[in-house]
Amino acid sequence: MVESLEKFKEMVADLSQHKGQLHKQMLQFQSLQKEIELLRERAPTDPESQKKLDRLNTLFSGDLKALKTDLTEKILTMQTNFTNLSKQLKQIAKQNERMGNLQPATDVGSTLVTAQQTKKIRKTFV
Repeated sequence: MVESLEKFKEMVADLSQHKGQLHKQMLQFQSLQKEIELLRERAPTDPESQKKLDRLNTLFSGDLKALKTDLTEKILTMQTNFTNLSKQLKQIAKQNERMGNLQPATDVGSTLVTAQQTKKIRKTFV
């Protein structure tokens, strides 16, 4: 049982690392969205901004929306996976404690995407 708990802890650490990487990518994507919004604001009076927007539109013609949808779906899947993992880990910890092993239960709640974060993600990407 202790070995299973250790494997879960390793998996949680790995998932937490991936969550951090995803968060970094989301921040970069949000920054890109802000830059595009600035280009849109400047385009009516700045020909260079308009050229950049035209190039972006050519590159992403229709594909950007599909990418946003795909990213949102993956984020929601990750949230579900973290929630399920947290529940499983808590169950194992309770079983471990009942069996006399008094090691503290590991709480992965801090690695979960909260409902508020999910709403923010949906608002940003959808």
